[in-house]
Amino acid sequence: MIHVQSVTRTRVLLSSICFCVLFGAAHLVSAQTPDPAKTVVISQVYGGGGNSGAPLTNDFIELHNRGALAVSLSGWSVQYASSAGSSWQKTDLSGTLQPGQYFLVKLARGAGGTTDLPTPDITGTLNISATSGKVALVRTSSLLTGACPVGVEIVDFAGYGTADCFEGGAPAPAPSKTKSVARAGSGCIDTDSNDADFAVIEPLPRNSAAAALICAQPSAPISTCPATVMTLTGQPVSVPLGAADQDGIVASASIVSNGVAGISLSEFTPAPAVGGQANVLLAMDGTTPLGSYDVQVQFSNDDALPQSVSCTVQVSVTTRRLNLATSSKAPSLCSSWSVARPVLT
Repeated sequence: MIHVQSVTRTRVLLSSICFCVLFGAAHLVSAQTPDPAKTVVISQVYGGGGNSGAPLTNDFIELHNRGALAVSLSGWSVQYASSAGSSWQKTDLSGTLQPGQYFLVKLARGAGGTTDLPTPDITGTLNISATSGKVALVRTSSLLTGACPVGVEIVDFAGYGTADCFEGGAPAPAPSKTKSVARAGSGCIDTDSNDADFAVIEPLPRNSAAAALICAQPSAPISTCPATVMTLTGQPVSVPLGAADQDGIVASASIVSNGVAGISLSEFTPAPAVGGQANVLLAMDGTTPLGSYDVQVQFSNDDALPQSVSCTVQVSVTTRRLNLATSSKAPSLCSSWSVARPVLT
């Protein structure tokens, strides 16, 4: 535990083996800010539009904003490739998807079908397969490349039928000219496994005017870390870090930034139960060279798809004794893991 003590008009000279942790209140808790874009998913795909015997006149792709924050689709695209293809086609997107809203992308029309789609939110010309293909929601308008593209620009991906690329262990089941493939939970379920998340249903195209559905979101862990640690060269010290998750168990901690000689994690203790705190020591063994280092520590929970939070501690190693003047307006926090002699002047 870091103890806070405010010192008024007192100069404290720390000698012996000690270190000082300096931070403002805003830096005490470092919480992961979820990426709102990741709450937008492909919620339904239908490629039988206009086929003989099809109920609908057009193909469509439906998106859903599962989260509680609005997401701009400006500069995004939905892209399609055949089940074994590496050539991608796209329809560019625009507008803002409000929390819980659906978004209907109207695609190619055939000669058959009996019922028009609801008013689309955007119209494209993609002609997608009724039974097998690959659909990607992409955060850029640049065409994907390769049969199984990867990259941070891909927000969601759905391979269906006999597709050679998909999320998880297998593609979503094959739809037909009379059936669509739709994400479970009305678009809420997303375990990054196409075969588990999608099912074949009667096509149910929904646009932004349909009733919104904000899905329950599991919370990410919240970490507690000092912003800055200052220590004398050659002196080993350790700083306690922690994290908790209100609906999960924090089960691991690791340094994810570039390695720094002499800095490591030790004595990790996982959270004892849901909502409990995991603890770990950021240990400096005294061999770290002089300088300032940003050490990023990541905590992860034990969800089926683990959620993580990171905090960054700036470690400064110096040869100078720490001579700190403080006032009631600018308190400092100082801890020692050995005996420190405060000298008052």
